[in-house]
Amino acid sequence: MRRLLLRGAVSLVLIIVLLIGLTGCFPMSSNKSSTDTTSSTTVVKPLPEVVSVVATTSGTQTAYYATLDIKVKNSGAEGTILVKAALTQNGKINSNEMPVFLKQNESHELKLTFPLVWLGGDFTSNVETIVP
Repeated sequence: MRRLLLRGAVSLVLIIVLLIGLTGCFPMSSNKSSTDTTSSTTVVKPLPEVVSVVATTSGTQTAYYATLDIKVKNSGAEGTILVKAALTQNGKINSNEMPVFLKQNESHELKLTFPLVWLGGDFTSNVETIVP
């Protein structure tokens, strides 16, 4: 008698599991609410550009700094870009970089600071954006 009850209980559980599984596979509504997706071989990447660079200096001979105020804009898909800057003074090059996450059509302002030793003469800067 106990075996018969145990078999009945196991059978009932299996039927319930089977019915739950089937309802997940076959939606009850004929209304198509999900969107069709298609795969694409085209990769959409960020398309960053440097909008402006403003260089300022501060400090004294032993603690001299150049700061680049950089504005970048992303015209492509959202993603992380790498802003790389280099500062050249009397043949000596200092470089710095910063990753930035930008949404589509979003702009971002950032500062990169370069510690320098006063070497006399002017300095030049170069800023570029890279999609890693």
